[in-house]
Amino acid sequence: MIRWLVALGLCCALSWGIYRGSYVWIEEGRVVSSYSSVYAPRKGTLISTIGGKGALFSRGEVLCQIEDRRAQEEQVEVARAGQELDRALSEYNRSLEKAMESYISCVEKEALGLISAEETLEAAQKLDQHQKILDHHEVLKKEYDISYLTTSKESSEIVKAPFSGVILESFVTEGACLDETTLLYRLASVEKVWVEGAIEPSLLHQIPTGAKVWLAHAGSSCAQWEGLVERVGSFVDDRGKVLVHISVKDPSFPKIIHAPIRILYRR
Repeated sequence: MIRWLVALGLCCALSWGIYRGSYVWIEEGRVVSSYSSVYAPRKGTLISTIGGKGALFSRGEVLCQIEDRRAQEEQVEVARAGQELDRALSEYNRSLEKAMESYISCVEKEALGLISAEETLEAAQKLDQHQKILDHHEVLKKEYDISYLTTSKESSEIVKAPFSGVILESFVTEGACLDETTLLYRLASVEKVWVEGAIEPSLLHQIPTGAKVWLAHAGSSCAQWEGLVERVGSFVDDRGKVLVHISVKDPSFPKIIHAPIRILYRR
């Protein structure tokens, strides 16, 4: 039994040596993605947020809500002015009705010889004055309605996610005062991710653009996903290595931004 175990161990060690020797290892791979910086769309106060660093979200999901309290107060004032104008119009309508009743009464009394033509003329002039005042306020009301529709803004606004992803950094908290220059979030998309690895320049001839590679979890010796080298860097970085861009189409590949990934290339 012991001999059998020793033999098995030697076989495994030999196989591992052959396996390891058949691959080029690139230890510095990591999952990367497209990124986006989200700024506040308006002045206001942050009243709610989906979360901080590491929070996941879906495309179109509400990231935060911003409330412009000053705009809200202005809208209250504008609404109050509109209500006062409506009350004035209602009063002028009643005054016009009374002036009309008075004029009709004067016409009837003049016909019966009870009052003079001058009194009827005076009632007609008053009726005309009330009509002009009412017409003026109706014009004001129309102007107010047009102005309100064209200048009023919603007192609150929501910010939606441009894609499905994760919050890499959150720069504000609820209650913060914002303006159009305020950076809210730094987002990373998980709709499409790739692997970025650093290789020795001496290996470039073995890993050209279009080469097939295999990917594994950091610390794993088992190739789990297939990748394709889409782009090879044209310069050497300060570490003396060249960056390679590897696409992954396997849907089971973990979309964990900045997660370390071991890259294998079969010789």
